[in-house]
Amino acid sequence: MEETKKFDKDLESGKLVVVVNTTSNLVLPHNNKQVDIGTFDQVTTQFIDKDKIPVLLNFVRNQKEKGEADLAKLEEQLVKLKAVDENLIPEKILKECEKAIDKGSKAFKKEMRPLQQIANEIRRNQQTMQQIKFLKDQLKVITNDFDEIKKLV
Repeated sequence: MEETKKFDKDLESGKLVVVVNTTSNLVLPHNNKQVDIGTFDQVTTQFIDKDKIPVLLNFVRNQKEKGEADLAKLEEQLVKLKAVDENLIPEKILKECEKAIDKGSKAFKKEMRPLQQIANEIRRNQQTMQQIKFLKDQLKVITNDFDEIKKLV
């Protein structure tokens, strides 16, 4: 999904005018699969009353600050593993190791516990890195919105 926003101020009424254009793929289930059948484009125009603009600005500021705090927490949680940082353990090898450990005897599983812990940390890191990327993208949008609104106030 792609979304663009244009902020403007109606000089006559003093209202903030926000035009949101959303474009996305149309995906439907068909024969137990998701099938992309086309796209849609939607334009929404929002009118924010002049006296409510500070409420919107405060809301966006709070979202920005919360996002920045969440990002800092996620970055703290990111465990720095040399194997991950240098891509020493490819995904395919990691999956095969996990399968072998699952199929092994109790004694083998016990011996492989350190390797399983590393695999778990790698998985957590991958998830955390995806969350960080998503949050950074969201923060760019929120920061841009905040800056655009602030310019018009």
